[in-house]
Amino acid sequence: MSKLRDNPAKEVPRRVLVLAPIVTLLILGATFIFDFNFLLVGGFFWLGVICNLICFWLIVKGSALMIKKEEAGEKASIMPNTILRYAVYGIMLLIAIQFGTQAFIGGIIGILMVKVAITTDGMFF
Repeated sequence: MSKLRDNPAKEVPRRVLVLAPIVTLLILGATFIFDFNFLLVGGFFWLGVICNLICFWLIVKGSALMIKKEEAGEKASIMPNTILRYAVYGIMLLIAIQFGTQAFIGGIIGILMVKVAITTDGMFF
């Protein structure tokens, strides 16, 4: 059984931080092939990774709070948490698009790193 199923709140960020340097090397290679600015693409990639880890943390904390409220018989909603996460993503992407398409591409790749870490469960770890 994978560690991801045992404790996803701790395992997913660890996997993201293991996979991110590998993706950084792939981005480095792609920037040479496509003649992109590595500092721009790589910088916004890491900004996307940081935003994605913050939003993953918000999912974990928000879900735990919602379950706690439901068990206590109180009204619980995940909507404020969802709006906050989308705001974080939106602000990051708005900043990235101000720097151009290359920064936007790097930011999108960074935002997808938690999905990559979860999807590759069992492939590398």
